[in-house]
Amino acid sequence: MSLLLAGCGETSAGLPVDLQNTGFEQIANGAPALWHIDQKVKGKGTIDITNSSSGNVLRLTPNSQNTGSDLLGAGQMLDASKFAGGTINVSALVGADGGALAIVGVHVLGEGDGFDFIQFKQSDSKGALVHHEAKLNVAANASNIIVYAITNTTSGHAYFDDIVLTGLSDTASKQAQSDAEITATVTIDTSNVIRKVPRSLFGTNIEWINNGQGLWSTQANAVDKQAVEEIKSSSFALFRFPGGVFSDYYNWQEGVGTQRARPAALHYPGGPKSQHVFGTDELIYLSKQTGADLLITVNAGHGTPAMAAEWVDYLNNKKKQNVTFWEVGNELYMDGDLSGAEINAKEYANRYQAFAKAMKAVDPSIKLGAIGGLNYGSYRFIKADNWSKTVLDSVGSNVDFLAVHNAYAPVLMGGGENADPSEVYKAMLAAPLNIEKNIQSLDSLLKNYDKPNKQISVAITEWGPFFHVLPSSKWVDHVKTFGSSLFVGATINTFLRQPRVEIANAFKLTDMGFMGWLGNRNGKFVPTAPMMAFDMYADVIEGNVVESAVAVDSYSSRAIGVIDAVKAVPYLDVVSVEKDGKLIVMVVNKHFTSSVATTLTLEGTAAFTSYDKTEMTADSLDANTGTQLPVIPGLEWASQVNISRFHQGGDSEVSVQHNVIVLPVNSNNGIQTVQLSFAPKSITKLVFKK
Repeated sequence: MSLLLAGCGETSAGLPVDLQNTGFEQIANGAPALWHIDQKVKGKGTIDITNSSSGNVLRLTPNSQNTGSDLLGAGQMLDASKFAGGTINVSALVGADGGALAIVGVHVLGEGDGFDFIQFKQSDSKGALVHHEAKLNVAANASNIIVYAITNTTSGHAYFDDIVLTGLSDTASKQAQSDAEITATVTIDTSNVIRKVPRSLFGTNIEWINNGQGLWSTQANAVDKQAVEEIKSSSFALFRFPGGVFSDYYNWQEGVGTQRARPAALHYPGGPKSQHVFGTDELIYLSKQTGADLLITVNAGHGTPAMAAEWVDYLNNKKKQNVTFWEVGNELYMDGDLSGAEINAKEYANRYQAFAKAMKAVDPSIKLGAIGGLNYGSYRFIKADNWSKTVLDSVGSNVDFLAVHNAYAPVLMGGGENADPSEVYKAMLAAPLNIEKNIQSLDSLLKNYDKPNKQISVAITEWGPFFHVLPSSKWVDHVKTFGSSLFVGATINTFLRQPRVEIANAFKLTDMGFMGWLGNRNGKFVPTAPMMAFDMYADVIEGNVVESAVAVDSYSSRAIGVIDAVKAVPYLDVVSVEKDGKLIVMVVNKHFTSSVATTLTLEGTAAFTSYDKTEMTADSLDANTGTQLPVIPGLEWASQVNISRFHQGGDSEVSVQHNVIVLPVNSNNGIQTVQLSFAPKSITKLVFKK
């Protein structure tokens, strides 16, 4: 946007009301006529016109200097008066090659904030132009509309053609927003087993800082009893410790023994300190009390192989905990990692090899995880695209699982804070489709390193709703909403469908900030809506995922935050699990206002006589259980986006209803049909019994 604001000013005087040269047929000095190109970006690559079978195409060729806020591209600023108070349809043809990311953006501007915008983001399409289309609301008090075509990468090419803005009449706009009746068919074949559901898919993260993020009660001088009871009644079966970024600056030896003798320690270099009251011994106690297993992330940033090996010895030999899963480092691949220990892939591979040798010498039975993943679209947190291949080429034979962080959404630091809230949540609920494709890409990569008797599994050691990290964001506390719980359900369904995924740890159990799934309300622990959704899946653990086929209408989502646009998001997301003679069907309805009338066909099993139905619903996407942000002297939290129910949080805001339904006997040659209806924006669990 800066390239336009600098070149055109922020007033509407003299600006066109319609986009000019939309197909790039007009050329001036080799560049697109009537499109503004800021002087600041001219050293960041080339901007020219190339030809395709359909005519001229704008081409951006970035170089290594294309970083920062001023990015290679071109744009126009329009007077918004023609569209003010209405809706416009935005379409474009966008392509990329050579690892580039092509971005078309349309932003509405005016006094204040809250104005809508859209972005079309196209990752490498081998140069093919891909059609993108979305609707944009233009507020009545809008003054300008800016349109831009840019790339934020440093190699390859980005291509653009036919960027078009078309005003919609009130009638067309209303028709576009109307809710037609939705029907669906779901076919479940219990004879086709996809995978067994491991306990380790239902994990969470525990951090050592701030009294274990509140798990240690200073008043009782013990692990909080209420927290223990909440965890025992939940689905959490695996604790990852000592917690995310803090792992790579953590000395576990300072967290054992007599508490009063333990030192205060920095969270990260130059950061705050915490007294080390929640360490390995307290973690062992919590594990025993709740029955959860452990996953330990060793300090590969500032620690040593000997330190990690001694931790294995302490837990598995001295304390007899038989901890199976050990992760070597956290996010050392990230540019500017908070631990201060960012390294390149070759150095990490060497370090991993040294850690693996030392740790397995203590206990050869442990499973070790290397860190990595694959960037996709706008979801790009790994500095080097070839990180995982470089690491696996070197140490793949010694890797039991690859730890990835590919499933946060919508991450509005990537843009989208002022988008319409419904569009933000639509993008969030589209994210599991992108996540699933990324897992499938990981599967294809890892097949190259599998052995006949050993498959490298995927461990998604952090995942969950994540809107923003700054207290100044008006979205930061939406991690607790019912809309976020729908994302949780759809994402768990994704993990269940993918056999390569062995471990998943939601982020995070508790927090003295805003991300705890077990939140705080008036000094008491209260499950958030995401935790309530998570707990609905307890019955599937140790069952067998069986084939489910869904035919239903879909919607298109916009690119928001780090979530790329998705053209067809099915309204129903279904996964089915057979366990102990029962069939458990988990269904997420992503339509915000319409129920889905569904014909469910059951194949490959004897007839069921009844089913239990558990349905989680709420009146609004921002409904929540009333958990509260902490009061911190000197810190002010922004007023949060309120769709209709955000500020009315309480126990009754998110409803979970149970019913038992007797089925008519209508089995025909082993095929049974059931008629169902799934409520708008809901998670439903059906447990069929014989």
